[in-house]
Amino acid sequence: GAVYNEGIFEANNSLFSGNIADEGGAVYNYVTFSANASTFSNNSAFSDGGVVYNDGTFIANSCSFSENSTDYDGGAVFSYGTIGATFCSFSENTATKSGGAVCNYSMFEATNCTFSGNTANESGGAIYQGHGTLILRNSSFLTASDTIYIDDGSATFGGKISLAGNLYSAKAITVEAGTEILFDLSSYESQNTKEIITSLDTILNSTNAKYSVNIGTEQAYGKYL
Repeated sequence: GAVYNEGIFEANNSLFSGNIADEGGAVYNYVTFSANASTFSNNSAFSDGGVVYNDGTFIANSCSFSENSTDYDGGAVFSYGTIGATFCSFSENTATKSGGAVCNYSMFEATNCTFSGNTANESGGAIYQGHGTLILRNSSFLTASDTIYIDDGSATFGGKISLAGNLYSAKAITVEAGTEILFDLSSYESQNTKEIITSLDTILNSTNAKYSVNIGTEQAYGKYL
């Protein structure tokens, strides 16, 4: 790839494009890697992490991750460490297995981020959370392929969350007070939308969970804002 980091590395207004590696197409991080206003595009990995393989702390602010790919997990980011993303976009990233944008086995916190057109052949078109902690605040998942799959560990939703893809969690998700969630299920008209929303009710079993549902021409079930 481009960077193998065992110290403290900071990338500002940088472009990482067309890099290829076995793991971490652009960045293999062991300690601390920070990226600000940077673009990661068209990177790829034969194994995990089309852009980043993270075993330390990876922080991204106002960054774009687009059209990256991996033959295994984590089309953009694969992590056993800590990930923090703020005002970032993840678009058109792909994984042959799980986590089209992000595959995480520790801590991942995304704030004011957007996910669009990410895909995985197995689980989690946008995010696959193996275990650890997932925190999402004021973030949007814009297309039906941007699914979230929480296999283990814990998850917290806060602020305004927009979901166009399916949501699966092995455990109930913690919802912070005042959270507003919009489920856009209009692309699921061929499925039983009542069953989908009943499942969401179970996952978000909290008095803090207020949400609205867009299912096109069918009747909407569940709670409303």
